[in-house]
Amino acid sequence: MNTRMDQTFALFRCRSEYIMAKASLHAFWLYLPAGASPMRPAPFCILLSLMATLFLSLPAAAQEPTLTCSTPAETSGPCTLKAAANPGQHTLTVQINHARQVRGIPVEFVVEEPGRTITDIVRTNRDGNATFSWFGAAGTGVKVTAKATVAGRTTTRVINVSAPATASTQRSVVLVSDSVVYGYEKGQIHEPVTVRVENFGDRCESNVVVFRSYGTVGTGSPDSVRAVLNPSLGGCTASTWWRLGEVVGRQHLLASLADEPSKSLALNAVARALPRLGAGVVSTYDFREYDTRTVTEKKIQVTRRVVDAVTGDTTTLVTDSTARTISVGREEGGWQTQPTLSIDFPFVASLTGVRVSLGAAFETEGRDFYMGMSLLQPFRGVSQEAVKADFHGVVHFGRREVLANSSCDDDGNTADCRSKEKFFFPLGVGVMATFDASALLTALGNIFP
Repeated sequence: MNTRMDQTFALFRCRSEYIMAKASLHAFWLYLPAGASPMRPAPFCILLSLMATLFLSLPAAAQEPTLTCSTPAETSGPCTLKAAANPGQHTLTVQINHARQVRGIPVEFVVEEPGRTITDIVRTNRDGNATFSWFGAAGTGVKVTAKATVAGRTTTRVINVSAPATASTQRSVVLVSDSVVYGYEKGQIHEPVTVRVENFGDRCESNVVVFRSYGTVGTGSPDSVRAVLNPSLGGCTASTWWRLGEVVGRQHLLASLADEPSKSLALNAVARALPRLGAGVVSTYDFREYDTRTVTEKKIQVTRRVVDAVTGDTTTLVTDSTARTISVGREEGGWQTQPTLSIDFPFVASLTGVRVSLGAAFETEGRDFYMGMSLLQPFRGVSQEAVKADFHGVVHFGRREVLANSSCDDDGNTADCRSKEKFFFPLGVGVMATFDASALLTALGNIFP
């Protein structure tokens, strides 16, 4: 047991003995003759009680707090932090040493770098440790001051930050964003592309990154960006919005430091083709069967002769009439081929093997529709989108007039021989061949200006 606990235990024992003596004798012990009671407290106990009470009543400010370095582990002499490779994340841990209180004490950290100052406050944990991290420069002239106040007493520790032994002096640009981004031709990538400047020197803001197109395809906006410290992205970073050019497939954007244009980093993107209009034919096998009601109308002329009873003259009357025939049949399905208009488009930009198609037959008054996907895209990828012709696997669906009452006879003479419209999905499956209609119209425009 340590000294402090011994003192507390002694005080508790003496006070308990004193109370027990008073309770048993009902009188203050100083009025009793010596040896009159076995419960009389010893004089040395009273003296010890007074000394412990006086010690515990001393202000805690008399105990001087100290700060020592835990990371790096140095407890005496100058404290020097060996920085991570620039621009790494520097981490410093200090520990408060105090007899009574070490948890929840605010420690103020002040980082002094050339041209700027960083300040933050971190509270200690149950062991008295406070850990502070920051992104910044390392080397000559960089120091950190840690300051804490405990029970009215302030302690300060200065930590020097040295340059890392393995730090490289060569600046470079590395990629932070995905290695390949996806978008649509002539469109902007939905997220900015970001690069990081390694070994940026004393000030991150002194580095300027230039983004330029590879050839004449695509642009970065802005095309010149001053780097900034961004801890969430790993250090000294620069970002730009990439607008893709009018080329389907791979595109590249070059990123380099403004004063070192020869050292460039190539950023990669895949540009998907925009939705395009197609014209072609579709052939499907319909496996649906249903009863139909067919109404046939025939126009006829009726001639009548009328004789006047008085004069005996004859008049010929000719009138038009319509003869209607209702018959019941059955649609058996099978193969059918008809011209179509369609539109095909990428479903998701990053799914390079998928291109969805929608079509409609224009010979059946908008009653036949087709939905499917390119059959060549899974094998050829984005390169297929640069080809003007394509083949699609499709599902046929649409609306049909069907017999509402199956009890209607073949001649349609039953009173309830009526029809109703029904939607079928699917009616059948098949293939659709299309050609880029916009390219066809452009070609015709060149031929017939």
